[in-house]
Amino acid sequence: MVISKGNINRIFETGLGRGELYIFCCVLTWVAYSLIGKAVMRSLSPLASVSYSAIVGAVALSVPACFEGLFQNIRNQSMLEWSCICYLGIFATVIGFVWYYQGVQRLGPTKAGLFINFVPVFAILCAFIILREPITLSLVVGTALVISGVYLTNRTSN
Repeated sequence: MVISKGNINRIFETGLGRGELYIFCCVLTWVAYSLIGKAVMRSLSPLASVSYSAIVGAVALSVPACFEGLFQNIRNQSMLEWSCICYLGIFATVIGFVWYYQGVQRLGPTKAGLFINFVPVFAILCAFIILREPITLSLVVGTALVISGVYLTNRTSN
């Protein structure tokens, strides 16, 4: 709905772009992260699991970061940039991922993973508030579909 701006034929006419492919790959890696996390949390707490995954991620990302000039640019960063990095590290990574893994423990990876669908909804809201991006009808319909889908898959049957 959102990608085609309400016209599903548009996908068949123009195809999917690189961004859509990246999003699909993100979904696949998130599924893997959730399933691996459930297995790991049989013996580790959510905080320990996130800590180990953050270490693995930092090591993996350090290689391309070095090619992008990590060590040359690190001392040129402003206090605002360091504050943003700390914010991302503490809130978006540690707290967010620990809460997510707690959700995986309580709900299981399938139900907890459904809530990742809210990321684009909040991205749309942030783009509207911060960047003054317009909210189109297809975005509203897409948001309604996400909310409905998460609700329907998490509701308990009577």
